Amino acid sequence: MADIENPLLIYKVWFSDLPEHWGEQIAGFAFHTLRHYQPLQHYCLKPAGKPGDLVTGEAGYSLWLSAMVNDHICNQDPYLVQELAVLLHISTHMVIDSQRQVKNKQVEFYKTAYLQNLLIGDLLAAAYFEGKMDCSDDQQVYNSWLKISTTGFSFDAIHQYLVQRVSDG
Repeated sequence: MADIENPLLIYKVWFSDLPEHWGEQIAGFAFHTLRHYQPLQHYCLKPAGKPGDLVTGEAGYSLWLSAMVNDHICNQDPYLVQELAVLLHISTHMVIDSQRQVKNKQVEFYKTAYLQNLLIGDLLAAAYFEGKMDCSDDQQVYNSWLKISTTGFSFDAIHQYLVQRVSDG
């Protein structure tokens, strides 16, 4: 059987390519989700050298998430890797899906404002709203998430990683 890639490594590579604002939103949501998920708190919310202190996110949630994923990529407990990968999958999907819905509503508003300003002859305001309709960066994030969440970072791939690690002993 072919060796299945660690899902946390797949996530790390994907996450490192995100625009900063996306990384902060996703990592912030993941951080607050982990704070309320008792089984993983011990493994994920303690910074090195400060046992007992929770990470506050002051240095940036994306830095915390990157460091936490790096710490767990080499973890020998496949159940912990699976649990963390599933939690990251769910929290990432929730952020991306909700942001996509918000962005779609914003774009509709900008289109309406653009057309209204064209009709009244305010070309400066129309140009402003036309510029706001560009969401190519967001579309790249949606597309890249769709790609990894249905292939190497899908629930099935995460489960298969666990099965392979457990059967390898």
